[in-house]
Amino acid sequence: GDRWAVLLWATGRAELPGHPRRTAWRWDGRPLEDQTASSAG
Repeated sequence: GDRWAVLLWATGRAELPGHPRRTAWRWDGRPLEDQTASSAG
């Protein structure tokens, strides 16, 4: 697939066929291990 199209979709800036339009997102720069541990909690 087109990585730019996915990036634009993920940040709510474009539509991606077969996926609902994203209307909100937020950046989380923590390492993946930290994100997983805090969301399991």
